Formats: sequence, structure tokens, C-alpha cells
Amino acid sequence: MAIREKLIELAGVQEEICITISLNTHRIYPDRAVDPILLKDLIKEASNRLKDEYEKKNNLFTGETKKDTGKD
Repeated sequence: MAIREKLIELAGVQEEICITISLNTHRIYPDRAVDPILLKDLIKEASNRLKDEYEKKNNLFTGETKKDTGKD
């Protein structure tokens, strides 16, 4: 599938949670050696942000606080 077709397909997705991670990559060594590490860091950051955001939304509905749940 061509990139253009894939982008059109992804643009049509209508889900509650959609994540885009954009990373400039490098063609030559040694610069490209850090690309997998940067991607891993971006994935971890996205995961943490999702957890924080949905924890806040859940707490609004339940009235719980971090103190109530035992989380720091």
C-alpha cells in the first residue's frame, strides 16, 4: 500500500483514542543508531500521557483522588 493511501486510510479512523508519533529518522550511521532509542522514548511518553489523561477523566466520574487510590 502506498504511503498516500495509508495516510488517507488513517485519516478516516474515528476512534476514541488515536495516537500519532512523528520521528525524524537518519539515513547514515552513527546518527541512525539513536533512532530506535528515540522511538522507544516517544512511545513511553505517549503511554504515560494517555495513562495520566484517562486517570484524570476517570477520577472526574468516580470522584476519586490519587490519595484515595493510593497512587502517588
